[in-house]
Amino acid sequence: MRLAQVVSYPDDKPVRVPFAVVVARKGTTVAIFYTFNDPRGPQGKRLASVPVAIVRAQLEKIGELEASAAPLK
Repeated sequence: MRLAQVVSYPDDKPVRVPFAVVVARKGTTVAIFYTFNDPRGPQGKRLASVPVAIVRAQLEKIGELEASAAPLK
């Protein structure tokens, strides 16, 4: 999901901050990944994006944790 947050600074114009949000479920675990670009930074007003490689790596770790967990009794 992509969204923009409007941020106001004292004595300055409001700025739109681009966000990217990924929500994933693996088994019983829900994970949320997000990132944003500072409009005054090097990425400027470009769309924010969550790197796919990071999401995949983290979901693999979650899968490893679920596989190693003992079932509840």
